[in-house]
Amino acid sequence: MTESLYHSRVIKHLTAYGNETRRKYISAHCGSNLPVLISHPQANRRRTLPRPIQYEPDVYFIKRGKGKIVFEVLDSQLSKTSEIISDIIQCSISPDIDYLIFIMPAISKQRQNEIIDIYDIITDTLVNLGINQDWVPKPAVYPITRKESLSFKKVKTILATLSKQDGW
Repeated sequence: MTESLYHSRVIKHLTAYGNETRRKYISAHCGSNLPVLISHPQANRRRTLPRPIQYEPDVYFIKRGKGKIVFEVLDSQLSKTSEIISDIIQCSISPDIDYLIFIMPAISKQRQNEIIDIYDIITDTLVNLGINQDWVPKPAVYPITRKESLSFKKVKTILATLSKQDGW
């Protein structure tokens, strides 16, 4: 599947913002270049284990201290519930992910609420099945319009404001 111009622009801006904000983040990575590894839970105890699963988020920041912030840019995937569910599950079983942030190209409170509802259903089910509540990342859904995505300066301002507002 090919990325849209919006998708690739926002990924580029997110990566640049993360790498520019060194006092908060060690680095920013595209998941396709450096995936997050999901290892077997008993990896330290067993010698023969399956190879780790590679989770490729659009972008993730490695925070100072410990933890990651994952960004998933929803463009063509905005209406695909199965892809949103997949992102939520992969994030919830990956180690050290503090936030799962969805970026969408339109300002739609209804769709933002639907994504949070999907998140709540999936994460509550995972916790009920035994996933540690501490592993479940905090969710956020933010709009960055197609027009705003044309300017790194505008995206940087939006991200700085949201980061301060929501504490990531």
